Amino acid sequence: MVVDMGCSSRRRGIRIGGQAAPLPGFSTWVIGLGLLLAAPSAMAQIVPGPGPGIQPPDFEAAGVAEEEDIQIEEATSETTRSATVRISTTISTQVEYELRQRSSTSDDSAGGAGRRRAAQGSFGGGSIAAWVNGGVTFLENDTAGLEFDGELYNPLTGMDYTLPDLGLVAGLAIGYERSDLDTTFGSGRLLGDGLVVSPYVGKTVGEHAIVDAGLGYARIGYSRTSTIDEVRSQGDFNGNRFFAFVNATGYLPDGIVEVDGLTILGKAGFRYSREEQDAFTQGTTRIDGRTVALGQLSLAGEVRYQPETDFEGIVEFFARAEGNIDVIRNETAVLPGFPEGSDDRTDVTLSLGAVARLTDSVSLDVTYEHVLSREDISEQSLVAGLRINF
Repeated sequence: MVVDMGCSSRRRGIRIGGQAAPLPGFSTWVIGLGLLLAAPSAMAQIVPGPGPGIQPPDFEAAGVAEEEDIQIEEATSETTRSATVRISTTISTQVEYELRQRSSTSDDSAGGAGRRRAAQGSFGGGSIAAWVNGGVTFLENDTAGLEFDGELYNPLTGMDYTLPDLGLVAGLAIGYERSDLDTTFGSGRLLGDGLVVSPYVGKTVGEHAIVDAGLGYARIGYSRTSTIDEVRSQGDFNGNRFFAFVNATGYLPDGIVEVDGLTILGKAGFRYSREEQDAFTQGTTRIDGRTVALGQLSLAGEVRYQPETDFEGIVEFFARAEGNIDVIRNETAVLPGFPEGSDDRTDVTLSLGAVARLTDSVSLDVTYEHVLSREDISEQSLVAGLRINF
């Protein structure tokens, strides 16, 4: 009989192997039962450690406890920022498309202006709508010593109710967040997943403007694994995130741009998020808790074009450029012995996409986004959504 005790914190157990043998007799069953009953107590002595005779890593003794804390802060700061931007952008878009048609008054002529209004609205006459939106973001950080790369997933769904006479919409969004990052430091991995909830409202202001706002809460569970002194360890902790956002969208009145099917709009907004992360034990070391905060101002311009097509529905293409500046954020992370990373607090996000009205009440949209001008950060996203008005 060969007994193999795994040394990985991800997978431990007993593997029993050998050549084929005759069917066991009574005495064999007794011995086997005894081994089975004894196994839990034997495993209890082995499982807590990384392997026979090997002690869990001591981050303090290895002089890397501070580095481990900095790596977690750097990675979760980026996922928190990206998730907050994704949620606020998705909800603001849902509100804007719903209220755009509601804000159009009596001009339902068959000309270009009337046709554009039909394409830019809720795609239906009902006051209740349901929507679903899914996106994946590819993240990469090249900060010296704190490099990481991975994916962030943000599926989100919601329902809203519109009061046309008041130009008001209110809704609730519920979603899921999952991040999966590989880190150079500690040859590690950081996983995060949890639920997100966000109520929101929107209101038309005059004939050419819409304001939307929302707040939310996310409970994210994290799992961190890293290798110190050739010994792998794992630690788990939770993060409680609160966020809020407000946006104002304005449209150029019809007639200013003399191109049929073309719409130009601008948007200004502010988003804020704050995540409190618990302290936890990894190896034999207590890693302190931390707070990740972000306050960001945004200013965007967008061009939409609806060409004449033979398609029975309506298709509208758009291009958007959004400038962001971080007015609140954590200090730039620096590992001891490494050069200071970039203190970039601005970026420009370029977006290309299309919205297709399949019927009077069903629409699909798809968007590609690329974040530029952050020196150490690379970020690209693919997003798709479906909206149904009842």
